[in-house]
Amino acid sequence: MKNFDYPATRAKKALSKKEEDSLPSRRLDDETNSVLKHLTQDDWKRLLDFATAQRFEPKEMLITVGDKDDAVFILAEGEVQVVAKQPFFGQRVLAVIPEGSVFGEMAFFERRPRSATIQAISKGLVLRITRQDFERLFAEEPFLARQLLFDFGKVLSMRNRFMASLIASR
Repeated sequence: MKNFDYPATRAKKALSKKEEDSLPSRRLDDETNSVLKHLTQDDWKRLLDFATAQRFEPKEMLITVGDKDDAVFILAEGEVQVVAKQPFFGQRVLAVIPEGSVFGEMAFFERRPRSATIQAISKGLVLRITRQDFERLFAEEPFLARQLLFDFGKVLSMRNRFMASLIASR
C-alpha cells in the first residue's frame, strides 16, 4: 500500500456516505475470527476521525516483513493472508485474516520492524491507525481507545493460542 501521507483526520473523505454507514461488516459477529463486533455505528464514525482509510486490490502487499512502521490495521472489508517466502518454493500462506479482524498489532505494540508479510486476497478496505493517531484517540476518546486495546489484546491472545496448539501438535 502506498500514499499514507494524508492526515488521518481526512479518512472520512476517502469513504462515501454509504461505505461509512456500512463499516461494521457482516462478518463482525463471527466470535472466533473477529474483534470490534461490539462497536456501534457511532463508534465506527468516531474511529474514522483517527484513522486513515485505504482501499486495496487482490494480491497487493499491505505489509512487508522488515518494514519499519508502527500502524495497526483494522480490516473493515475483504480478506488478507500472512505469507512467507521460501527458497525454491516461492510464497507459502501461513494464515488467512478475515474481515473484521486486525493485523500489524505486533509492530504497533513493540515498535519493531514488521514480522510478517500481509497480502490481499480480495478487494477491501483497511483503517490504518498509527501510534500517534492512537495517542490522540486515547486523549479524545478514552473509552473507545480502551475498547480497541482490549480487542487488540484478544487478537494477540488468540494468535498465541493458535501458535501454541501448532507447536503442541508436533
